[in-house]
Amino acid sequence: MLKMRRLWTWAALGGAFTLAVLLAFAPPAEGQKGKGGRFRPQPGVVGKEKEKPPVPKDPIARATHYSAIRLVENADVQRWLDLARDYLAGKQYKKAFTFLQSILDGTDEVKGDFYVQVKRFDPVGGEYKVRWASAKYEANALLGSMSEHGFDAYESFVGDKARKLLAEARDKVDEALLAEFAQRYMHTRAGIQANELLATAFLDRGQFFTAALRFERLLGLGEGRYKTNDLALFKVVLASRRAGDVKNADRVWKKLEPRLTRAGGLRSATR
Repeated sequence: MLKMRRLWTWAALGGAFTLAVLLAFAPPAEGQKGKGGRFRPQPGVVGKEKEKPPVPKDPIARATHYSAIRLVENADVQRWLDLARDYLAGKQYKKAFTFLQSILDGTDEVKGDFYVQVKRFDPVGGEYKVRWASAKYEANALLGSMSEHGFDAYESFVGDKARKLLAEARDKVDEALLAEFAQRYMHTRAGIQANELLATAFLDRGQFFTAALRFERLLGLGEGRYKTNDLALFKVVLASRRAGDVKNADRVWKKLEPRLTRAGGLRSATR
């Protein structure tokens, strides 16, 4: 029994000695070669940074280069907007409307919305600055910048189609379809009517902030294009006040109050 214990003891000592010798003479692992056995990263193995793509020189492209958000662009849409802007300046309305309405309608070639670069004058800095904007928003902005003659030409260009589409949307009682129509034909008479219907629907449902925005957009068209009656102004006051825009509510109320006094109160369109 004692001999067996001594045998196992010498076997364990021999194995430990053999393992120590092997570790002492084993070659150092990759990345650990150096004086004193200290860890030293090998070139090209540890600590090597990936090659970075070059930074664009254009300031707009440089801004998006560092952003996690990627804007969806379309070269054709950018070109159409640039051409439409030039055509409007030269009062070549039909050519301008063809490009702008194609963007708003979202034809097969430009289905959906895209981001484009637009140049705006900065009154604070006193210089023109380039920024990104929705193509459909910019198309409506260009249409909204026209003179009365331009609006008349636009109504002649697409007004009949807009009226038919509005009638279809109302017959279907489809609010999503009505909202899409209101954006596509915002600057037609039918489009103005669609936006007023949407604003009233939001107000009825208690979505006061959205209703106030819709009414404010309508008032921004000017009295020449948006014919406001007492009931419409009262809706604006109600939506603005419920949305927390007391300043705008008071401004519109000052305009409405004398009209109500002369009329002997608020009258609906059915009375």
